[in-house]
Amino acid sequence: MSDANSDIILSCRDLVRTFSDGELSVEVLKGVSLDVRKGESLSIIGSSGSGKSTLLHCLGGLDQPTSGEVTLAGENLFTIRERVRNRLRNRSLGFVYQFHHLLQELTALENVAMPLLIRGVDKHQAAEKAQYWLHAIEMDHRAGHRPSQLSGGERQRVALARALAGEPQCVLADEPTGNLDRKNADRIYELMLKLTHDLGTAFVVVTHDQRLTERMERVVTLKNGVLEQ
Repeated sequence: MSDANSDIILSCRDLVRTFSDGELSVEVLKGVSLDVRKGESLSIIGSSGSGKSTLLHCLGGLDQPTSGEVTLAGENLFTIRERVRNRLRNRSLGFVYQFHHLLQELTALENVAMPLLIRGVDKHQAAEKAQYWLHAIEMDHRAGHRPSQLSGGERQRVALARALAGEPQCVLADEPTGNLDRKNADRIYELMLKLTHDLGTAFVVVTHDQRLTERMERVVTLKNGVLEQ
């Protein structure tokens, strides 16, 4: 692999995603190609319904494209077996959503440790690493609290810690500040950009938040299913 491409950790080529409902067929993605490099912060913007979330789901292996390919850490996500794909996603990607998707019956610490336990990490080690990440996002004092006992901003910070606990190469975030007030949104920005700088973690963020977009290194626009650099 050439030096120019050696830092690409996630890419897609000629990605097409069509949704069908009876005789109606809608092409949401129309041949999208994109490279994500180590340590970069990338914002995907576009109007509602432009296909931003669909693109993010395809990049994350959550939704299979109609055609085209997605490559993560050198592996084509949709030509490998599902078990292998799930393991690769668990090791290489983190996910943050507009709605935190924390498990209500678990504490903040247990939620952050969950991806590590799924990976097979020892329970004690997983708890130690979860504690480390809660400290990194200034939430260690809330480790024993359940999501219902946390504010919206606190829940989203726990979700970010959960995404980072496995030390992924790339975090995919879908409207991560969509439900937050300005102060909490700014706090999430600062954390994401600090981690990009300190750890070389790439962030790919779908957002309508202009203030967040302005702080990202690279911005691409998805318009009518076509990506404009």
